[in-house]
Amino acid sequence: MKQSLSIVLLFFSVSFGLSQFPGCPDIDAGADQTLSCPGICTTLTAAPIVSGLTTSYTVSAVDYAPPIAYNAPGGTPISVATDDVWSPMIQLPFNFCYYGQTYTSCKVGSNGAIKLGPAPGFDFHPWDFSSQVPSPVLNDAGNIFGVYHDIDPSVPVAGGGGQVRWYLLGAAPCRIFVVSFYEMAHFSCNNLRSTHMMVLYETTNVIDVYVEKKQTCNAWNNGNAVIGIQNNNGNQGIAAPGRNTAPWTVNVPEAWRFSPAGTPTYTVTWLQGTQVISNNLSVEVCPNVNTTYTASVTYTPCAGGNPVTVTDEVTVNVNQGIVPTFAPVTSTYCTGSTIPNFPSTSQNGITGSWSPAINNQQTTTYTFTPNPNQCASPVQTTITITPIQIPSFPNFGPFCLGDNIPPLPLTSNNGFQGNWTPALNNQQTTNYTFVPNAGQCASSTQTTLQVIPIESPVFSQVGPFCAGDAIPPLPTTSINAISGFWSPTINNQLTTTYTFMPNSGACATGAVQMTVEVIPNTTPNFAQFEVFCAGDVIPPLPITSLNNISGVWSPAINNLQTTNYTFTATDSGCFTNAAMTIEVLPIAESTTAISYCENDLPYFWNGLTINNNGSYQAFFLGANGCDSIATLQFEVIPELESVTVLNICENEIPFTWNGLTITEDDSYNVILTSSLGCDSTAFLMAFVRPIPAVDFLASVIEGCGSVTTNFSVSSTDSYVDSYWTFSDGTNSNAYGAVSKTFNTPGCYDVSLRLTTEFGCQNVSSKFEVVCVFPNPTTAFVASSYTLNAFNQTCDFINLSVNADTYFWDFDHNNATSAATNPSYTYPETPGQYNVWLVAENDFGCVDSTNQMIAVIVEPIYYVPNAFTPDGDAFNNVFLPVFTSGFDPFSYKLLIFNRSIDFQSLG
Repeated sequence: MKQSLSIVLLFFSVSFGLSQFPGCPDIDAGADQTLSCPGICTTLTAAPIVSGLTTSYTVSAVDYAPPIAYNAPGGTPISVATDDVWSPMIQLPFNFCYYGQTYTSCKVGSNGAIKLGPAPGFDFHPWDFSSQVPSPVLNDAGNIFGVYHDIDPSVPVAGGGGQVRWYLLGAAPCRIFVVSFYEMAHFSCNNLRSTHMMVLYETTNVIDVYVEKKQTCNAWNNGNAVIGIQNNNGNQGIAAPGRNTAPWTVNVPEAWRFSPAGTPTYTVTWLQGTQVISNNLSVEVCPNVNTTYTASVTYTPCAGGNPVTVTDEVTVNVNQGIVPTFAPVTSTYCTGSTIPNFPSTSQNGITGSWSPAINNQQTTTYTFTPNPNQCASPVQTTITITPIQIPSFPNFGPFCLGDNIPPLPLTSNNGFQGNWTPALNNQQTTNYTFVPNAGQCASSTQTTLQVIPIESPVFSQVGPFCAGDAIPPLPTTSINAISGFWSPTINNQLTTTYTFMPNSGACATGAVQMTVEVIPNTTPNFAQFEVFCAGDVIPPLPITSLNNISGVWSPAINNLQTTNYTFTATDSGCFTNAAMTIEVLPIAESTTAISYCENDLPYFWNGLTINNNGSYQAFFLGANGCDSIATLQFEVIPELESVTVLNICENEIPFTWNGLTITEDDSYNVILTSSLGCDSTAFLMAFVRPIPAVDFLASVIEGCGSVTTNFSVSSTDSYVDSYWTFSDGTNSNAYGAVSKTFNTPGCYDVSLRLTTEFGCQNVSSKFEVVCVFPNPTTAFVASSYTLNAFNQTCDFINLSVNADTYFWDFDHNNATSAATNPSYTYPETPGQYNVWLVAENDFGCVDSTNQMIAVIVEPIYYVPNAFTPDGDAFNNVFLPVFTSGFDPFSYKLLIFNRSIDFQSLG
């Protein structure tokens, strides 16, 4: 049996070993089992550590196994040499849930008790008590009593006795808080000793009390002592049997466990591998082979946090009984072959059937499943199907007419042997067929041997070309498909004769030649043109050269800049291009841009008087003899004026504009200097506008599960825009009113911002305007969903959350219950009962669910172990006896001894 513990952390888990301490999250899957034959069924039952909500508790005796020694080293001493005191506040490293509350701190009383939570003013620990748990009178004495009686830490005890210590042990998710009272002297009876311990568990919220010994001082406080727990009000609690307030003694070590008994906070799952097979404590399994099953329990911490999962494994071993034997069969066939049927009876007499159906297309493993009641195990055999393959060979040929053709291989590349037909023929192209020998998973295949006639290479004439032309490579394969190479290398300057040599093995008669003509080029001649000024008229260039060659010039004549021109001949023949450069001297030009303020006019430039915007030119003779031009781009900058109309919200007063302070409606002006240095005048018309009053109403302010409410503006001031903001992170710009749905439990704040036509805004915010209460989630499980004559009582475990009160309808005789986890006994008659659970919480929110419970009546039979064939009226015949609901004429009875098989059929 193997166990593991894990915490689910968002996207990963941490595993631990077996539970560290007795009250930790744990589950026991039971001892391994062995079944006598395949298919026999057995029931597996898991035993988890029981934990539920802390609304109530049960108490039970447990094995005496303290998690540490009472006098273990370390820990924190408290009540040192002081009687009747509470310890300082102790911070727990984990959340501990107790009677519906969550605690992270406590105090320890020197008389054997724990007080959970903050306890201001708790300095004196009472010793005088006579009330029984639960009782409000015991509130000042603490919550957890183990053992609570008048002991005295101020009395020194030899060997380290008389000490009270607390310890924090273990690792999450199961740390424990331990308080140990070791060899404590009794008040007034200092010779008497008691040793006991209290243990609080993380996650399960279990409380254990261990008592090694507890002596009784009857002379003081009547010897009263108690082992028990109670809530802060003293109206709920429970004591260990025989250990409520009274004088009693413990001579044999004992241990008590207080377990939360509210709605279970754990779920149990049975798995086979990774497949879930049950969510009940018990599951029936019927394995054919040795199988390991896993019992898993997941605990949900009552105060939030990550679920804790613990697993345990149990192995069910299966004795395989008789192994059917069969005569050897052929195990390998070719695809499509006929495979004979398998025998349905083994050589050793086991009958059964084979599956799947015989398949002659692919390799298959077949299973023989014995018929029931033979205590025999399945066996398997595999039939291998070998695919039909095509023999592969290297490429053959081609061959020249009359060549000696070597024999074709009798074994393929992939190992198949066979023969070729027809006989080899070196005079013409022929198709040959390879036929594999028998007994091979191979098919026939064909190949063609090409026989090529002997020819002379044939080419098309190439050229002529002009000198320098790019002559393409000569073809290396002739028109009649003879490959080879040419020599010498291509020459584009001279006429050359080239020789083609066929490649070795080519079916050709020999070399052939080709002469490629190369014609020399002629260059056109022209007279050079004179120099021009930019803009002069340049005459067209001649289209016929001095040596009488016609052609065209490019690019087009350009009279603005020096240009290179190219002459390309259009006559037929081989010509080179001619070139000519025509020089064009530039005209010098300058452009000046000036911006001038209007109040500084006129402006004087090169003898011109300028008062207006415009472009002005002056002309000069350049050094190269060509004209030059000066251009002035003149801009007059006028005096600027601007008028601004400004709406100012009243909550923005005073308002600053260009150094002026604005406090009321009025007209304002200021003289400024523009970015260009010229004067400008700015005028302002200012209007002070009010901000709107803001208020709103909600149509619905609370509800269960989700709440849809309509918000409307109740302000009478005019506005042009409204903007709603909700504390769930959403918003709306709906005008005037908006419908909003809240789906998550909680109370929500709402803000409204109104904007007037002048852009003035005001905001109103209200807190917890709408509250959404959580709906309960109703769920339950039954101890059994099928009842019979031996079990007619069904226990219902309530798994509901967010609920406080419950209503059960058992669908029988109008029976109902308000208990959290009720039980109900159904009649001993067959029937179906629809059980309903309705849950309601303190907010009035309701949910319900239902499940079917079936009652069946199973037949009962009795088989006698003897009979008396003496002729009287009793037991003359050996037959089983049946109740109603069973056909006494349809059964099979088998009787065995070591050598004879008797069979009786009814």
